[in-house]
Amino acid sequence: MVRAIDTVPATISQKIMTGLLRGELGFDGLAVSDGLEMRAIADGVGLVEGTVLRLAPACDLLCIGGGLAGEDVASELRDAIVAAVKGGRISEARLMEAAARVDALAGWRSSQSAHVTPDRGIGLAAARRAISADGSVRVDGQPVVVQLTSDPIAGAGVCPGVSPHHCASCART
Repeated sequence: MVRAIDTVPATISQKIMTGLLRGELGFDGLAVSDGLEMRAIADGVGLVEGTVLRLAPACDLLCIGGGLAGEDVASELRDAIVAAVKGGRISEARLMEAAARVDALAGWRSSQSAHVTPDRGIGLAAARRAISADGSVRVDGQPVVVQLTSDPIAGAGVCPGVSPHHCASCART
């Protein structure tokens, strides 16, 4: 959420996704949603409406997980998108734009050699910069048990540093 621009989460904001990202910044690449089940939107407008609201402004590829990736949920979301097009909430041109960007990604990926050996050193270097550790840690072929902790975020339904009864940053109680 970028309160200086809009009062709704960025992925459903016409001002941010279309006005800023696509318009002002000129981004014409693939815009991928956060998880459709993320609580900042799913707990507010719901999973189905949140799907339509993300697709309408500029999200081209919609991600869902968290145990909701079944065929029944996918069918429900597809039906909601069809209804949104029929109801004039999403234009066919917008769907074709999103599909073209997803197709471009698929085309690019299919042109990549399947025999390229990934440079695992890049990921290891990034991981070393992103992680701090207490105690002895090794990264090799043997199993390692780790405990990961992070700060809570509003998108997951937890608002850091506030009472559990009211969260001013996401206007939920």
